Amino acid sequence: MEHIAGQIEAICQLAMSSSTSSTGLSLTSISLGIDTLLGPTGGIEKWGFTLLSVLEFTSPRMNVSQGSVAQLLLEDNADNLDTVNFPEAVLKNALARPTRDALARMLRALGRSSGENSIYAVEWFISTGRYSRTNNAIAALWCAARLLEGISGFSLDEGGIAISSGPRSRKLERFARGLARDLAELWDEEPDFNSQTDTPRADRQPEDSLLKTEFTKGFKTIRATLQVAEPRATLPTLSEDQPILHKIFCLQLLSISAGILQARYASVLIQVLYPVLHSIVSPAPHLSLTGLATLHFMSAVMSYASPANLLLSNFDYALDSVSRRLSRRWLDVDATKVMAVLVRLVGADVVQKAGDVVEECFDRLDEYHGYEVIVQGLVGVLGEVIKVIEAEEPPTQKEGQDDMQSSMIISSLEPLFEWLSHRKDPPPDEDATDHVPAPHRAWGTTKTDEESVENQSDGPTTRPKIAEDAEPAPTPGQALTKQMVSRSIYFLTHASPIIRARILILLSSATPVLPESALLPSIHLAWPFILNRLNDAEPFVVSAAAGLVESLVTHVGSFMGRRVWDDIWPRFSNILKKLDASDNQNALARRGYGAVGTESAYTHSHRLYRSILRTMTAAVAGVHMQDASGWQVILAFRRFLHKQAHDELQACARELYIALGRGNEDAVWLALMATCGHLTGEVSYLREHRWDIQDNVRVILNE
Repeated sequence: MEHIAGQIEAICQLAMSSSTSSTGLSLTSISLGIDTLLGPTGGIEKWGFTLLSVLEFTSPRMNVSQGSVAQLLLEDNADNLDTVNFPEAVLKNALARPTRDALARMLRALGRSSGENSIYAVEWFISTGRYSRTNNAIAALWCAARLLEGISGFSLDEGGIAISSGPRSRKLERFARGLARDLAELWDEEPDFNSQTDTPRADRQPEDSLLKTEFTKGFKTIRATLQVAEPRATLPTLSEDQPILHKIFCLQLLSISAGILQARYASVLIQVLYPVLHSIVSPAPHLSLTGLATLHFMSAVMSYASPANLLLSNFDYALDSVSRRLSRRWLDVDATKVMAVLVRLVGADVVQKAGDVVEECFDRLDEYHGYEVIVQGLVGVLGEVIKVIEAEEPPTQKEGQDDMQSSMIISSLEPLFEWLSHRKDPPPDEDATDHVPAPHRAWGTTKTDEESVENQSDGPTTRPKIAEDAEPAPTPGQALTKQMVSRSIYFLTHASPIIRARILILLSSATPVLPESALLPSIHLAWPFILNRLNDAEPFVVSAAAGLVESLVTHVGSFMGRRVWDDIWPRFSNILKKLDASDNQNALARRGYGAVGTESAYTHSHRLYRSILRTMTAAVAGVHMQDASGWQVILAFRRFLHKQAHDELQACARELYIALGRGNEDAVWLALMATCGHLTGEVSYLREHRWDIQDNVRVILNE
């Protein structure tokens, strides 16, 4: 096969050289023969199926280093993907790469030598592969892509480096524009994965026609061929990756059409953008990487610096395509994922367009608030917008954000001694003369005269004085965040625990962005719901609520002063008791004398322990601590200093006790030393033999 493909490629090279060489006039018959072969009279309906029957493609195994595009986007590594190559499909019956490359070069050479005369063959291959997902259909799309590359004069395998900027014929551009619109409609049609024929859908017979039911009377006729079984059409078996390969080759054809039209491809972007973005969010790594490569290729041939610039310039097209697929007439569950990846790909520049995204999300939330999958996807989009705004907006400086415990510590008594020594001194002499009230303005000058004098003066006019404590006007990102916070707190009571947790995480991300005047009214309104989430049945919801309290204590400590010790700490104390009892029945719990927590750092109990420790650390550092509650906190978290606890929990516990020591160093020293057994007498009841906390106590006291 490789040898024959090489011979055909050499013949095509001779045909192309004959058009430019003065001595090759006798070879023009070769080019005419190729034009006839790929034209309407070439009989492609006969030899085309023979070619397709020997080509069977399969998806290659992805390398671990490549990963999926969704993973790269979640890890914020999409900016490092400067150039994304199209992944290669593998011929199942010819695993050697030279064979596939030879066939691809042969088809490109045929298209290059015939030019626009071979568009008929491309149309036949596309019509054969468009309406089916069989092996022949996939091979037909691959052959059409390679022929169209030859006609266009570039190759996707080379990254489109050799794309010429010269003018294209109107026939080729018209064909490319129609091809892009036609293939984009495949993502809007109902997938027909049970299709077993290569004929268009309108001409197909139902599968029930293959099983005929007949009523006969009399003797059964014996056939001369002595066939025992009834003749029945055999159906080819389909593998699971055939629909994925079908979309992959359609994306390659969309890329080739973009290479043909280049800047004029903008007229079909409104149809093409959604299929490309939908492919990027696919769980199949091969299809996802092909979608990202298509987006990069389109941005390059359309003279955009990056895919983010392409999406930002055509953001209205992309958002409109997503909105149309979130209507009652046309609902696509993956549309929310497409919107989320759109926000992630655009990046920080999406802030100027995020208002439309947020309005669209809340309009759909009002309409589909009872559908958990859709609500979860829309809340995820809002979370992506908050992440972008948080990275773009600097954290607001809020009052009371300094360490309140350190401000309560008296470092020197000199001011007190100074006051005591001079408290009985007589006040300094003051002028006791009783002056008459002084006028505020010159006598005899009326208000009208003052206004005329001010108007005639050449000096600078006096501007109204602005209050020094007035807050600056909110930025567009802050105004957008305020809108999201105020409209999302109602979903804290949603029936789905995942949505409740995501709303809590969204509020946590919005806390550093908003000023107190914009944040606190919404938090005050939602405070009863936040407290109820601390009693939630799902541990990850409780962990998200603890994270929100941690963010509030860190950034608005003055607002959380009484709420932490009156509302939060009693609930945290009950949670610790419940977790202590549930860990005894957990299969992942640490075994041993005095063991604390679980072996894995990915269990719900470990994450909840970590959230509680960090929340209380922020509380004792940023909120004035009561003595009684502070002593309860000191005693409650001693077990996490045990050397058999998880290293992460030990580090969080050390930070907590160091913060406690800044506020009440004596109480921390007393409790820890008594727990270790170094103190006797009335505090001997604090001794715990099952916890070995000596090493962590040394670190805390040295700090």
